[in-house]
Amino acid sequence: LAVGRAQRVDFVVDAAAGDLVLPTPARSGQPRSPFVQRLHRAQGLALMGPMGGNTMGRLGVFGGSFDPPHAAHQAMVQAALAQLHLDRLLIVPTGQAYHKARPLSAAVHRLAMCQAVWGDTPGVQIDPRETQRERPSYTVETLTELRAQWPGAQIFLLMGADQWSAFTTWKDWRRILDMATVAVA
Repeated sequence: LAVGRAQRVDFVVDAAAGDLVLPTPARSGQPRSPFVQRLHRAQGLALMGPMGGNTMGRLGVFGGSFDPPHAAHQAMVQAALAQLHLDRLLIVPTGQAYHKARPLSAAVHRLAMCQAVWGDTPGVQIDPRETQRERPSYTVETLTELRAQWPGAQIFLLMGADQWSAFTTWKDWRRILDMATVAVA
């Protein structure tokens, strides 16, 4: 996973190596280095320990059609749990996907597939909120709801490189960057 805010980070995709990759900071008067700082298993980057009650420290959000969940989705979940030290990771199947050219399987089936894949994974919760909307779902709305539910949470939005390449076409993408740190694999 590569982690950061879009306006400040050159993303490097290296999910296969199982390492978190962060860009090396640019020095004053010098061009940004193409080299990156590789942090094996991201040791020492996160606050550790679960948060109690209605508080949340580090919250991951992984949305998608999950029609069906596949090996790359599973690898992203495992990498996020291992490297970002999340207190909770929400798997959020989309409801009405405005950007999909093909019709999706019924939400109940996609939720069941997600439950079958990740239901027993510690720290992971299947979140049906987008499937319950009677209109197209937008990430910015989901993040706004989560921010209201857990106002102090540090939110990490997980996405694949395919979605990152189209990110600037998303509804209110700049607001998304204000609400969450984007993690790209």
